[in-house]
Order: sequence, then C-alpha cells, then structure tokens
Amino acid sequence: MTRPHFIWILVASGSAVALECSRSACAQPELGTSLTLSQVRAILKAAPGHANFAGKRIINLDLGNLDFRGANFNRCNLFETTFHGANLSHASLVDAFLSATKFPNANLQRARLTGATLLTTAEGANFSGADLSRASGYLIAPQGLFVRANLSRARLRPDMTNQPMGLLHTILSQADLTDANLAGTDLTFASLTSAKFIRANLRGANFDQADLSRANFDGADVTDANFSKADISQTAFTNVRGRASMRGLELALNRDQAIFK
Repeated sequence: MTRPHFIWILVASGSAVALECSRSACAQPELGTSLTLSQVRAILKAAPGHANFAGKRIINLDLGNLDFRGANFNRCNLFETTFHGANLSHASLVDAFLSATKFPNANLQRARLTGATLLTTAEGANFSGADLSRASGYLIAPQGLFVRANLSRARLRPDMTNQPMGLLHTILSQADLTDANLAGTDLTFASLTSAKFIRANLRGANFDQADLSRANFDGADVTDANFSKADISQTAFTNVRGRASMRGLELALNRDQAIFK
C-alpha cells in the first residue's frame, strides 16, 4: 500500500516525536492579544482552576509541566506552543488553533477540544474522557490514551486540496481507544498499528487506506464502517457487532491474515 510522505519534518526515534511547521504552510487566525510567558504565568496565579485565555494568541511558548486544570483556551491560537507534561484536565480548547502545538505526555483528561484544528503532536498524552468531536486536521499521538474519549465526526484525514498539508496523516499507533466513540470519524490514511478499539463505537467510521495491522477491534461496533484498501494484517475482529454491514472488506489488504471470530 502506498503511504503518504511528510513535507513537514517529522522525526520518530524511540519515545521522541518532533515536528516543525513552516509558517507559510499554516494559515493562522488573527485573534486577540499575544501573551508572553510571564503574562501566562500571572493569569494562572491569579485564577487557579479557571484561568481565562479565550481568544488570545499564545505563540511559540514553552508551557511544559504547568497546571492548566479547568483553563479556558477557547478560540486560542496556540501555534508552536509546547505543553510537555502539562496538566490540562477539564480544560476547554473549543475551536482552538493547534498548529504545530505539542502535548507530549500531557494530561488532557476530560478536556474539551470540540471543533479544534489538530495539526498536533501528543505522544503518550492522556485524552481519556476528552471531547474531540468535530475536530479536524491530523493528530500524531502514538501510545496515547483515548479511553472513553469522544472523537465522533472528527475529520482526521489528510487535506488533499491543501499541499503540502495533504501529505500528512494521523498517527495513533499503539493508542488505547477502548470504549471510545468514533461514530462517523474519518481516519483515511491514518496509521493505527496495534491500536486498541475494544468495545469502541465505530459506526460509520472511515478507515479508507488506513494501516490497521495488529489492531484490536474486540467487541467493537463496526456497523457501516469502511475498511476499503485498509491494511488489516493480523487485525483482530473478534466479537464485533455489525460485521455483516462492514464496508470495503473485499478491497482490504491482507484480508486473509485478519482474525474474524
């Protein structure tokens, strides 16, 4: 199967994932006031648990290991900002612009990212219980936790009309999406090797040309899900619901190596 190539610089080595984005390739929204690191820290100190950054520009800052629990980042432009190991549990990032934003090992449990633009890396981040419904772009989060997360109607496929952006794709290899809601989610071209979709709601999900090798779909609802040209080598479809209505299986790669029970 032909895979997309990266134009942006993506380096994966062991547990490290790095991404650089050309400013000319990312159309940034013109939002409100730009904040400095000292201003961000001051707002956090003044309002712990409910800091309000809504509509602000927080560009190319290192906000690693800070406590943003319950913070409001709605409609923020967080271009090239790093949240390594930060606590963003229950934070709100609705409609946020997350181009080249980095969340490695961050805690985003029950965070709201509804409608966010996810041109984002988040290796090992915890999105358990988070709401990423209607998010768009791509998400590079190998080994991420998405247990009971809501990714319904998220559009995590390459934008083939916008080069070089169209050459990027979502990477959720070894991610845990147990009990997650991916109804109507578009994961075209995504790398999902060894991902866990145990008991996940995948009704109408699109896995067109995705790499699903060694993924685990035990107990998942795959009603009307599309697997056309997906690589399903050693993929486990055990105890799945809606098997009779799975689409595109006749075009799936390595179907003879998939496990159906």
